[in-house]
Amino acid sequence: MEEKRKCFLCGEYLKGRSDKKFCNDHCRNTYNNLLKTNDEENIRSINQVLRKNRQILKESIFQDSSIVDIILLKGRGFVVEFHTHIRLLDTKTYFYCYDIGYTFVNAEAVKIVISHPKN
Repeated sequence: MEEKRKCFLCGEYLKGRSDKKFCNDHCRNTYNNLLKTNDEENIRSINQVLRKNRQILKESIFQDSSIVDIILLKGRGFVVEFHTHIRLLDTKTYFYCYDIGYTFVNAEAVKIVISHPKN
């Protein structure tokens, strides 16, 4: 006996092709729009953390580079695990939030640098 399949969105029993997943176009479109919305929300929240990290670094820099206590950055909401890219320069690892980066000087402090675009 053949197992009855249900629509992924509304749960209605499906008729027709054996690979059918939705009962109609409305259910298919709604289901896919919901998936896309969830992805967009995740991306938006990650970008929000990255922008905040960049702003905290930007406000903490005094010249072209500054050494700052990591506890102070974290106290302002800085999330160390979020960065846009990593560069290895002079045997040091720099973590960047867009154009502003930092490297650990020791376990308690970071050196913040601004990456100037190359012409």
